[in-house]
Amino acid sequence: MGVFLLVESMVVFGWLLYVTQRVFFGAASEAAELGADPPWQMSGSLIVLAALVIAAPLAALAVVSHLL
Repeated sequence: MGVFLLVESMVVFGWLLYVTQRVFFGAASEAAELGADPPWQMSGSLIVLAALVIAAPLAALAVVSHLL
């Protein structure tokens, strides 16, 4: 159930970002269309930070359940 909620939240947040970008900023500019992918170091650090953000509540729940 928790995995479903996480996936649903990510999909809804992505859709919200997509719609917000289209409504407020319009189509991407020509300069943005020519942009390149970030280097692997930037992508790797983003993935590590995202994993930590997902793992932090799990660690907090373990600590709180141990205290109670």
